Amino acid sequence: MLKPANKEELKKIIENRIQTEGPECNLNDIDVSGITDMSELFKESKFNGDISKWNVSNVTDMSRMFRENNFKGDISQWNVSNVTDMGGMFLDSQFNGDISKWNVSNVTDMTGMFSGSQFNGDISKWNVSNVTKMSGIFFGSPFNGDISKWNVSNVTDMSCMFWDCKFDGDISRWDVSNVTDMSSMFSKSAFNGDISRWNVSKVTKMSCMFWNSYFNGDLSRWNVSKAIGMSGMFLGTPFNGDISKWDVSNVTDMSGMFEGSAFNSDISKWNVSNVTDMSEMFFRSDFNGDIISNWKIRLDCDTSNMFG
Repeated sequence: MLKPANKEELKKIIENRIQTEGPECNLNDIDVSGITDMSELFKESKFNGDISKWNVSNVTDMSRMFRENNFKGDISQWNVSNVTDMGGMFLDSQFNGDISKWNVSNVTDMTGMFSGSQFNGDISKWNVSNVTKMSGIFFGSPFNGDISKWNVSNVTDMSCMFWDCKFDGDISRWDVSNVTDMSSMFSKSAFNGDISRWNVSKVTKMSCMFWNSYFNGDLSRWNVSKAIGMSGMFLGTPFNGDISKWDVSNVTDMSGMFEGSAFNSDISKWNVSNVTDMSEMFFRSDFNGDIISNWKIRLDCDTSNMFG
């Protein structure tokens, strides 16, 4: 049995086998038990063979492992319990296999893990309690599985998480109390679920959060007092909910916030004293409320095309 000492040796063996035996070759005769880094191992490779019996129990880094790859094989029995980085693991890949029983309890980074991939499998029972980065995890994917019971309490970055994704599942009970970045989280997505009880008190970035999405849920109880950026937040959406009591006193950018949206609710009591950019805020929207008489807008605030 071949036993490479490091990733470089392993890659050479794999490349040689693909050249001599084709992309569907069996690589189970390679002992990878000593390998800790498998990042980009099959990146942009045509490999679609058998690695089902690999012992990956010592691997800590699987980032971008199958990026832009045609791999569709069985890796359901892999022991990934020591992996900490799965960022971009299946990015832009064809993979849609069974990984439901994977132990991902030590993973901290899932940035772009399934971004642009074909994955839509069952990961409902995954223990993601140590993950801190989920930015773009399902970006542009068909994923619409059950992740309602995920423990995301340590996640700080959810930016672009469901961008252009089919997802519309129940995430109402998620603990997002440590998230600071939700920018573009639901942009262009099908999501319209209940997130009314979310604790967003630490979120500072909300720009484009619902940009061009179908969202029109209840956000009236959200504590957005830490938010700084809200540009394009509801741009192109059907949103018309009550956000009259939002504390937006720390927001500096509201450019395009309701542009092209159905929004026409009362926000006359908002404290916008720190906003420096309101350009195109209500441009081509349904808004026709009287806010100018009550708002104290900074003299240096950009209000170009504010109402279109």
